[in-house]
Amino acid sequence: MSKFAANHVYDKQNKLLVSSTFKKAFISSINITSFTADVIFAENPTNTIRSVPLGSHIDPTKIIVGDRCRVDVFDETNQRDMVVAYIYGRKMS
Repeated sequence: MSKFAANHVYDKQNKLLVSSTFKKAFISSINITSFTADVIFAENPTNTIRSVPLGSHIDPTKIIVGDRCRVDVFDETNQRDMVVAYIYGRKMS
């Protein structure tokens, strides 16, 4: 039996994990060949994040400029550690 409480072990392991978040964004351009999009975060509309990879289930031919999306952010300093998780707010036909 461990001499540490379960909560202590959980807290210790949780500190080792990379914190991640998600952000509301808008598509500013799409690159179909590289399967990426440029996005603008709703919280900071003056800054464009370039070449954010699309989730593997997203069809880039159905995305239009101005679409709202959720971006999962794993590292805010590296846009390659972000992904457009999904598009929402309009019917995707």
